[in-house]
Amino acid sequence: MPTTTLRIKRTNVFHQLDSAIKTNRINILYGGSSSSKTISALQWLTVYAFTHSKKVITLVAESLPMIKKSIYFDWRYNVMGDAFDPRMFSKMEMTYTFPSGSIFQFVPGDDSHRFHAMRQDYLYIDEAFYIKKDVYDQAEIRTREKVILTFNPRGLFWAKDLFGADDVFTHHSTFEDNPFVDDAIVKSIKKRMATDPNFYRVYGLGEWGSLEGLIFKEGMNWTTTKEWPNDYKWRVFGLDFGFSIDPT
Repeated sequence: MPTTTLRIKRTNVFHQLDSAIKTNRINILYGGSSSSKTISALQWLTVYAFTHSKKVITLVAESLPMIKKSIYFDWRYNVMGDAFDPRMFSKMEMTYTFPSGSIFQFVPGDDSHRFHAMRQDYLYIDEAFYIKKDVYDQAEIRTREKVILTFNPRGLFWAKDLFGADDVFTHHSTFEDNPFVDDAIVKSIKKRMATDPNFYRVYGLGEWGSLEGLIFKEGMNWTTTKEWPNDYKWRVFGLDFGFSIDPT
């Protein structure tokens, strides 16, 4: 028989979130691969759902297939474990009802219209890099209490604009913050140090990287300067429409 005893191994990322979320509306966990960002967020929300009654918690990933492969899989097997009661899970609705009456609802973030009629107490967006800003905006303004974002900083995107704002907590972590990560994964990440610097910068060090496949790369083809340079032959102005279908 399923049991409601939840057994979790917590990292410092979990404790940082647990402390910060009490006083911050938006909580951002970003950094390298295998640092426990996603697991820590899922652990915290699961504990909250078990101990608070009738809360609606929306968990978002890029698409339904990605939900099933990522946050649902991690939550079901790596967080809930034996505490998961299959009778309380609806495959059709992708919802789970806790003994407290609180609900997890797994929602794909591929269409902002999906969130127009939704209301939730807590919002969690995994791999926010792949979620469009209008999806975030529609979901965030309909969230009554707290928001959690996790992502690898593959390149600059809308979440970076939240950094430094009032009521926003940000925490950077890497695989070194996770004492439970497999040695094979650590070795695999470190192997990229010499062969793929951008990969290692993003997924190893958890630092902001440049998007893969860019024609003009920062540090190689361009750089940021505080003052207009005096030494140049041509002054050229242009407009980049982005790397996907852009409303511009």
